[in-house]
Amino acid sequence: MYNSTHFIRHRMKGIDVAEKQLLERDRIAIHYNDEFHINSKKYNDQSSSFKKAHNALQDIGKNGTLIMFEYNNPFVFHIAEIAQGTMIEPMIFYSNKEKIVYKTMKYINRKTFNYSEYPLLAALKPPFSTICSRSENIDKLVHHLYFKNEIPVIVENLHPKMLEQLCEAYLRSEFVPSEIQLLTTSIKTGKTMPWVDLVGYSKSKKIIYSQITYASESESLKKAKGLVSFVKENGLAILFSNDNRKIVLRGLDYHFLIKDVFKSFNESKNSVYPSMLKAMIGIKILE
Repeated sequence: MYNSTHFIRHRMKGIDVAEKQLLERDRIAIHYNDEFHINSKKYNDQSSSFKKAHNALQDIGKNGTLIMFEYNNPFVFHIAEIAQGTMIEPMIFYSNKEKIVYKTMKYINRKTFNYSEYPLLAALKPPFSTICSRSENIDKLVHHLYFKNEIPVIVENLHPKMLEQLCEAYLRSEFVPSEIQLLTTSIKTGKTMPWVDLVGYSKSKKIIYSQITYASESESLKKAKGLVSFVKENGLAILFSNDNRKIVLRGLDYHFLIKDVFKSFNESKNSVYPSMLKAMIGIKILE
């Protein structure tokens, strides 16, 4: 087992030519410049992005890791092991008669997967980083795929970015009163508004405003007050939170605890709901 999981993308100069070699030689790589030195301080490129990527590669080699990576195919990903003590080595090749030098590291025991079976990993890929460590939730999922570790279907294993989808699904379900059962969503703010995450219309033609937070109880109360102040009397104010008890607040029409929302879906006799939770956690979508 490994204490960490990392992700690396290979979107770099020469990858069209190098991809086959990297696969055949079982290697991940970074580029940035066409030099190779044991001492990173000798590189001409001392930009923060290069130093961050090179330092990450050095740390991986020193400590070992489980590495998730892509080459040129955006629909496929690989997971492999990098053993503790693995060294950075150069790989030199030519693309359009131009010399290219990659900084590479050897991996072992590669396994290949399709993103279509594990769409959560596609949705939560780091958007910009060349190489980086992953969150605890993703770490559990990668270990599950590679080592076949069991992932319990519990709310703690739900990635924070999936909370809004969970709560929106709940508002559309038969578990909520008809006056707030969501018919259509008009606005999903994407964290651009501090007090409201979702605005929509219920089947009873009422406007609903929802705030979804996984913060502490004191922060939840602050969010609830902000939601009520925002809504005033223009619709129904609905809070989803990670609290252990419900907040009583004038103007707050409904307060649902996220743990109860999760439990309702997980214990439902409708098999679609438990399957939905597995997909949200990241377990194979067909399971």
